[in-house]
Amino acid sequence: MKRQYLLFILVISLALAACSAENDAQTQASGTDQVTQEVASEYADERFLKDLVKGLQARWDLTKKDKRRVHRYNEEYQEVIESYIEAELGFVEKYADASFRDRELQRNAVEYIQALRDCKYALQYITLNPVTYEEKIKEPSRIRIYLIKVIHDRYDLEFDDRYEEDLAEVLEEAEEIGDSPYIYSPSEENEDEEQEDDLQEDEQQEDEQQEDDLQEDDLETDELQEDDRIQD
Repeated sequence: MKRQYLLFILVISLALAACSAENDAQTQASGTDQVTQEVASEYADERFLKDLVKGLQARWDLTKKDKRRVHRYNEEYQEVIESYIEAELGFVEKYADASFRDRELQRNAVEYIQALRDCKYALQYITLNPVTYEEKIKEPSRIRIYLIKVIHDRYDLEFDDRYEEDLAEVLEEAEEIGDSPYIYSPSEENEDEEQEDDLQEDEQQEDEQQEDDLQEDDLETDELQEDDRIQD
């Protein structure tokens, strides 16, 4: 009887030990999952991609609703374009200093936000100097379009079905821009070469001007001599 009792106690102890080990394993697994989720939440990759889509859709909604025929280069036109830019910045600007797991995506996000900011900065020249406005908004606009295609190609952005046509237009425009819009920004080396060419051109123009001045002086002398002869 005593032996059976001891055997019973042993079985119960083993069962309790097994349950305790299983609970520890579940607790550890749950803790690991929680840590993984917390680490993932520290990175902005997924949130940025979703907000990028939301910002673009918000911008496209405005362009569809705004049917006004606004004269280009006036204050009303400036307000309209600024509302489009702000629609995107409202969703993505907060990621300018965010941490990303994908470093390439982080670089694209920062460049995209900066392109929007540069477009907004250019708006101040709309009424002051339209030519300067066009010059300043050209490159950031190209960069923005280019980056939409780059990010979409890599991450397959998911837009609502009603925006398929808008997306297709942007991607088509990106194709026209080419592999990279950064070719429109001269490098420092190219800038030095351009400055040297400009200097040579200025010197050449100065020499030509001096030669023209001499010719004009000779012509004036001849004319004076002719006048003297007529008077005589």
